[in-house]
Amino acid sequence: MEESIRLALVEFVADAGEVDVQRMRYDWKENDVLIQLHLHKPISGLTLLYFRREIAAILRKVVTDGDPLQEWLVVIDHAGEKIGRVAPSTNLDDIADD
Repeated sequence: MEESIRLALVEFVADAGEVDVQRMRYDWKENDVLIQLHLHKPISGLTLLYFRREIAAILRKVVTDGDPLQEWLVVIDHAGEKIGRVAPSTNLDDIADD
């Protein structure tokens, strides 16, 4: 499943950055996915808003109901600085810059 997530995001991100997908395991939860998008150039404002909405839409298509990896977090960064994030609970209609 992690590879399916990575491939879907790599297709969208393309040459704009790199995608890293890691399955996380904790004592209280086994199925969690951390996705890091390392962008080559910073984005902000409406571009970041669109980017986050598209990432969430892609993940909601790839990670379907009943999939064990329902918990995911996408962290978007540039040069090591976080510029945004998206999770399943993110309200797509009201995404503001973090």
